[in-house]
Amino acid sequence: MTARIQPRIVVATLAILVVTVYLAGLRASTATMAKLSRAHGRYTSQEIVAHSKAPAFELFGDSANWQLSAYSDLAPDGRGGQIHVWNVVCTDPAGKYLGHFGWNGDSGDLMRYCDRTRICDPRSQGPLTDAEAVSEAKKWLRELTFNRKTSDWKLVARPARRLNLWVVQFAGRTGAADLKIDVRSGKLLMYHLLSA
Repeated sequence: MTARIQPRIVVATLAILVVTVYLAGLRASTATMAKLSRAHGRYTSQEIVAHSKAPAFELFGDSANWQLSAYSDLAPDGRGGQIHVWNVVCTDPAGKYLGHFGWNGDSGDLMRYCDRTRICDPRSQGPLTDAEAVSEAKKWLRELTFNRKTSDWKLVARPARRLNLWVVQFAGRTGAADLKIDVRSGKLLMYHLLSA
């Protein structure tokens, strides 16, 4: 006598299998999200992306035109140790690289910024003078140094014009920074925290 397979048993078995696979996938994606949101230094990826939104808006305009993603890394600290760095990449909706921010994962300081768009709307008044470049650089410095006191930072030397950008350097008790400002628009193209 041959055993006949009951259709209900097959359906129930398939349903159990589907639910098991679904739950395993859900557990795996939850573990992946937990890993991505884990703090590196004092910050999680969500916190550092939120930290990047205001300067990204200032630099790239309407947030409908870009998206942010973060990954962590270790970098030499210059003293033989390592620091946690959160890198936030800004891309347009098609995935084209616009620029990135590099944040210190322990202090929250912006360590570097680079704009790859090089899209700058020229001012109607013409190129920036060195005094205007310093004024723009101070504005960007205030915008980008969230956790660092920069009120004592002074201009290191007269700004240097290199092709289509001004190089402006500031230093103070809490560090130093190098900013590269577009000559035609005043837009920040690069920022580098030189010391902490």
